[in-house]
Amino acid sequence: MSAPARDWDAAAYHRVSSPQAAMAEAVLDRLELAGDETVLDAGCGSGRVTRLLLDRLPRGRVIAVDASPGMVARAHEELAGEAADVRIADLAALRLDGGERVDAVFSNAAFHWVPDHDALFARLAAALRPGGRVSAQCGGAGNVAAVHATALRAAADAGLADRFDGWPPPWNFATPEQTEQRLRHAGFQDVRCWLEPRPVRPDEPRAYLQTVCLGPHLERLPAGDRERFLDAVMARLGSAPTLDYIRLNIVARRASRYARSVTSQVPLRHMTAQELLEYRHEPYRHELVDGILYEMEPPGAEHGFVATRVGRSLIRHVDDADGIVFTGEVGFHLSSDPDTVRAPDVAFVGIERVPDTGIPRGYWSGPPDLAVEVVSPNDRRSKVEGKALHWLAAGTRAVVVLDPPLRTATVYRARDDIRVLNADELLELGDVVPGWSARVGDFFV
Repeated sequence: MSAPARDWDAAAYHRVSSPQAAMAEAVLDRLELAGDETVLDAGCGSGRVTRLLLDRLPRGRVIAVDASPGMVARAHEELAGEAADVRIADLAALRLDGGERVDAVFSNAAFHWVPDHDALFARLAAALRPGGRVSAQCGGAGNVAAVHATALRAAADAGLADRFDGWPPPWNFATPEQTEQRLRHAGFQDVRCWLEPRPVRPDEPRAYLQTVCLGPHLERLPAGDRERFLDAVMARLGSAPTLDYIRLNIVARRASRYARSVTSQVPLRHMTAQELLEYRHEPYRHELVDGILYEMEPPGAEHGFVATRVGRSLIRHVDDADGIVFTGEVGFHLSSDPDTVRAPDVAFVGIERVPDTGIPRGYWSGPPDLAVEVVSPNDRRSKVEGKALHWLAAGTRAVVVLDPPLRTATVYRARDDIRVLNADELLELGDVVPGWSARVGDFFV
């Protein structure tokens, strides 16, 4: 559920929002418009930046939406007579009339005011035609952190600290990693997100802070306390402050193919294991962690060679009375609601855990007894270690991480039981795979 929309002083915002208009130019450039498209301006504000968008659409049109009644009224005035359809709408519940689809989505300085980014991106995907583009910018992780910290100290200076006790701030300053995951989950591809410091020195600092940064703070105060609070903030920041803006840039494209798209299932927040099983998006591989879809590049030749050597060693040793060896990155359904499905490069499951009904057609329910992961060139060490520990937490008895460049095997038994073996040492896991052992170096090229 979305939070109630904040209503803005639209006239003041229109006057002081030169920094937002300046930031919008690069966002518009990344849309690469031909000039005849229909573009959704998601969070159009007062219409000042929408006019910049219209300048790039001499034969096109804009659907401009905002959740603030004041902003929509001001945008109607600003864009009168233009090829712009201005509407009031909550972005997290957006539905265009008659199932209309747009060619592109533009947004500037708006997404951080939407609490639910999963719902936001799902609705944007539903509004976009297949292959449609998104170019957006909003506040990202760390945005105006110093300003907000100063505001709380100023509240204490003014004797108003109790007004902010236990206050959950209304902004949503996400990281690039969180945003990329959410976009892919919503059916986007060619996703790229990054942070960019953009220090702002407003021409009218007090009016700017009052209208833009501190609006939510002021809403918590009685009218008689607001000027005192602003006085205290300005005393701490000085007469010509530089505000620590950090912008989250977003570029993405709606997938042309997205089987069982969850975008049509809002308010569903997470993909399920069954949806993942039916999802096809070649050539990428996918895992599901707490309902969020992770996209992975196809493995390289060295990776495949090492995984095959491990699988062959296990298959030669294990007979039907011991259990089952899995290769080819079989999915293991580790948890539900939200669902997690992870896929090791090689796995072993003991015979006592094979169901009477035999091997399932879908994902294996529960963890493997042994999971083997091969490090790829683009894998971060922290990511690989995190996955190994995730296997252990799910109930896997042993995890082996093979690193081809280092020719090592790292054996995880528990968080405090991790051992690194070099190429000449013997990997012995007879308690997990009965009687199996192998020389580490035999797995590598």
